[in-house]
Amino acid sequence: MKNKVVGILIVAIFVMSAFVGMAGYSPHQGISTEGNGGMAGFASSKKLHETFSTPEVSFNGDHILVSVGNTIDDLKPDYPMMPYRTETITLPFGTKIDSIDVKIGNVQTMHLDEKIKPA
Repeated sequence: MKNKVVGILIVAIFVMSAFVGMAGYSPHQGISTEGNGGMAGFASSKKLHETFSTPEVSFNGDHILVSVGNTIDDLKPDYPMMPYRTETITLPFGTKIDSIDVKIGNVQTMHLDEKIKPA
Protein backbone atom coordinates (compact mmCIF):
# COMPACT_ATOMS: atom_id res chain seq x y z
CA MET A 1 0.00 0.00 0.00
CA LYS A 2 2.79 2.43 0.93
CA ASN A 3 4.67 1.65 -2.32
CA LYS A 4 1.50 2.29 -4.32
CA VAL A 5 1.05 5.76 -2.74
CA VAL A 6 4.71 6.64 -3.36
CA GLY A 7 4.38 5.56 -7.01
CA ILE A 8 1.27 7.67 -7.49
CA LEU A 9 3.00 10.68 -5.91
CA ILE A 10 6.00 10.33 -8.25
CA VAL A 11 3.74 10.15 -11.32
CA ALA A 12 1.77 13.18 -10.05
CA ILE A 13 5.00 15.16 -9.63
CA PHE A 14 6.06 14.40 -13.22
CA VAL A 15 2.65 15.42 -14.57
CA MET A 16 2.62 18.65 -12.53
CA SER A 17 6.15 19.55 -13.65
CA ALA A 18 4.99 19.38 -17.28
CA PHE A 19 2.28 21.96 -16.52
CA VAL A 20 4.75 24.21 -14.70
CA GLY A 21 6.99 24.19 -17.79
CA MET A 22 4.09 25.34 -19.94
CA ALA A 23 3.05 28.11 -17.52
CA GLY A 24 5.39 30.68 -19.12
CA TYR A 25 4.21 29.96 -22.67
CA SER A 26 2.00 32.59 -24.25
CA PRO A 27 0.54 31.96 -27.70
CA HIS A 28 0.32 35.73 -28.33
CA GLN A 29 4.06 36.42 -28.62
CA GLY A 30 4.12 37.00 -32.38
CA ILE A 31 4.78 33.33 -33.20
CA SER A 32 2.42 31.68 -35.63
CA THR A 33 2.00 27.91 -35.30
CA GLU A 34 0.97 25.81 -38.27
CA GLY A 35 0.21 22.11 -38.61
CA ASN A 36 3.04 19.93 -39.87
CA GLY A 37 1.12 17.92 -42.47
CA GLY A 38 -0.08 15.24 -40.04
CA MET A 39 3.41 14.52 -38.73
CA ALA A 40 4.14 14.39 -35.02
CA GLY A 41 5.08 17.75 -33.53
CA PHE A 42 4.47 21.18 -35.00
CA ALA A 43 6.17 23.82 -37.09
CA SER A 44 6.28 27.45 -36.08
CA SER A 45 7.56 30.64 -37.60
CA LYS A 46 8.51 34.01 -36.17
CA LYS A 47 8.35 37.20 -38.21
CA LEU A 48 10.29 40.32 -37.29
CA HIS A 49 9.79 43.63 -39.05
CA GLU A 50 12.44 46.35 -38.70
CA THR A 51 12.05 49.90 -40.01
CA PHE A 52 14.93 52.35 -39.88
CA SER A 53 14.52 56.11 -39.74
CA THR A 54 16.25 58.39 -42.24
CA PRO A 55 20.01 58.67 -41.52
CA GLU A 56 21.21 61.96 -40.09
CA VAL A 57 24.58 63.21 -41.35
CA SER A 58 26.58 65.69 -39.28
CA PHE A 59 30.08 67.09 -39.67
CA ASN A 60 32.67 66.45 -36.96
CA GLY A 61 35.88 68.24 -37.96
CA ASP A 62 37.11 66.70 -41.20
CA HIS A 63 34.92 63.58 -40.82
CA ILE A 64 31.22 62.81 -41.17
CA LEU A 65 29.14 61.20 -38.42
CA VAL A 66 26.18 59.07 -39.59
CA SER A 67 23.45 58.37 -37.03
CA VAL A 68 20.13 56.55 -37.26
CA GLY A 69 17.49 56.47 -34.51
CA ASN A 70 17.26 53.35 -32.30
CA THR A 71 20.64 51.98 -33.41
CA ILE A 72 24.09 51.58 -31.90
CA ASP A 73 27.45 52.33 -33.51
CA ASP A 74 30.09 49.79 -34.50
CA LEU A 75 33.19 50.72 -32.50
CA LYS A 76 35.99 48.66 -34.09
CA PRO A 77 39.25 50.63 -33.95
CA ASP A 78 40.26 52.26 -37.28
CA TYR A 79 36.92 51.30 -38.89
CA PRO A 80 34.11 53.76 -39.67
CA MET A 81 31.48 54.26 -36.97
CA MET A 82 28.46 52.70 -38.67
CA PRO A 83 25.01 52.45 -37.05
CA TYR A 84 23.38 49.03 -36.80
CA ARG A 85 20.65 47.19 -34.92
CA THR A 86 20.65 43.66 -33.50
CA GLU A 87 17.79 41.39 -32.50
CA THR A 88 18.24 38.47 -30.10
CA ILE A 89 15.76 35.61 -30.44
CA THR A 90 15.64 33.03 -27.65
CA LEU A 91 14.49 29.61 -28.82
CA PRO A 92 13.71 26.46 -26.83
CA PHE A 93 16.45 23.84 -26.47
CA GLY A 94 16.59 21.49 -29.44
CA THR A 95 14.99 23.92 -31.88
CA LYS A 96 15.81 23.17 -35.51
CA ILE A 97 16.08 26.20 -37.79
CA ASP A 98 15.09 25.26 -41.34
CA SER A 99 15.60 28.65 -42.96
CA ILE A 100 16.02 32.36 -42.41
CA ASP A 101 14.57 34.71 -45.02
CA VAL A 102 15.59 38.36 -45.18
CA LYS A 103 13.80 40.84 -47.43
CA ILE A 104 15.32 44.28 -47.92
CA GLY A 105 13.27 47.08 -49.38
CA ASN A 106 13.43 50.82 -50.02
CA VAL A 107 17.24 50.97 -50.20
CA GLN A 108 18.56 54.49 -50.71
CA THR A 109 22.11 55.43 -51.71
CA MET A 110 23.76 58.53 -50.27
CA HIS A 111 26.92 60.24 -51.60
CA LEU A 112 29.25 61.58 -48.90
CA ASP A 113 32.01 64.08 -49.70
CA GLU A 114 34.08 63.29 -46.59
CA LYS A 115 35.19 60.10 -44.84
CA ILE A 116 33.04 58.64 -42.06
CA LYS A 117 34.45 59.21 -38.59
CA PRO A 118 36.53 56.22 -37.39
CA ALA A 119 35.92 54.68 -33.98
